[in-house]
Amino acid sequence: MLCSKYKIFAALSLYICAVTVLLLKFSRMENTTRNEVTTVQGQVYVQNTTEQEQHTEYPAISVPDFFETVEELSEFIYLANTQQPVLNQKLHKGAIELVIVVQVHNRSLYLQELVNSLAATPSINTTLLIFSHDLFDATTNAVVRNVSFTRVVQIFYPFSIQTHPREFPGPDLNDCQDRDEHLARPCPNLHFTDTFGNLRNASCVQIKHHWWWKANFVFEKIKMLREYNGLVLFLEEDHYVAPDFLHSLKLMQRFAKYSYPHCWLFALGIHNRINYHMLADYVYVQNSVENLGLAFNRTIWQRVSRFSEHFCKFDDYNWDWSLRHVIMQVPDEPRPVSMIMAAPRAFHIGSCGAHSTDDYCDPNEAILKFKNAQMDLFPKSLYALEQDTLLTTSYNGGWGDPRDHALCMGMSRL
Repeated sequence: MLCSKYKIFAALSLYICAVTVLLLKFSRMENTTRNEVTTVQGQVYVQNTTEQEQHTEYPAISVPDFFETVEELSEFIYLANTQQPVLNQKLHKGAIELVIVVQVHNRSLYLQELVNSLAATPSINTTLLIFSHDLFDATTNAVVRNVSFTRVVQIFYPFSIQTHPREFPGPDLNDCQDRDEHLARPCPNLHFTDTFGNLRNASCVQIKHHWWWKANFVFEKIKMLREYNGLVLFLEEDHYVAPDFLHSLKLMQRFAKYSYPHCWLFALGIHNRINYHMLADYVYVQNSVENLGLAFNRTIWQRVSRFSEHFCKFDDYNWDWSLRHVIMQVPDEPRPVSMIMAAPRAFHIGSCGAHSTDDYCDPNEAILKFKNAQMDLFPKSLYALEQDTLLTTSYNGGWGDPRDHALCMGMSRL
């Protein structure tokens, strides 16, 4: 038994060292020179800015449709995340009133519909739209590059399965995918299971890793947001927004400022719930976390990130359940609450994806359902429906591997 425990400890120590090396590889972003970047017609133009404001223009950097090797892709990701090219910077100027961050995988059909809904929003040109990718895909990239209605930045999750196809954080070739595999060969990850005895699934854990990395990067690393203290709205590629979502967010902020100062989070709706009749100008105020159009500011992020260990070690592969767990750890009184639009200003249109095996991916039916329900948009004021929500410590598992804990914790220190 003692020998077995020693082997587990030795394997864990080896993996933690590997994760540390992986994080150090990308920590060089801390020491990069400050740059201003613009993009015109698919070409990235980098302008280096020294402390003395001496400007030097660099040659345009092409964005290819594909990369021959993983090394080339990784180098592009490093460059994109460091230089942070800005599309449409010359077309849309002025103060940024809202930052919108979209988590993107490979569902370009849904992403195009989200972009269409954003384009139909009044004053959308006052926003900064950040697309965060965990997969470099030519079709998806084309959707982003065709956005012309506001400023755009693309960032790329550097620890993805695409950049690590045969090693952690991707599916490590040395790992066993089934617990019975240990009968045929040694399994270094045999004891790295979740609460329910399941081994690590790289595709599932990537979603939570991506969200946590993205939040850290947006609040801590985006150069043009250094002085920005407003809301950051988190959307996903299969969301669709109503024309008054910007208007509604502003109303919620104003309402919270005077009536609910302990409101930490804002959400545009509750998943799969549409009810505009008599509720178009109402919000729910409750102690929960809703992931449909979640928004908060830098002050709240700084409070949340102090509890990173609770997020990173909570045995749930869902980022929203993990964030809910973090909120439960906050000792503040009164307890932090969320303000949620009772009649949603965002809707989930994805009929297939990470949590579904449905092959029917046409979003038109869901979009039509959402549009037909909309009534009394652009309210002049809001009214509250206070609800007590019992937060529990339940979890879904899928997050029991200590390597994931270490990688997640390390992202806060990049």
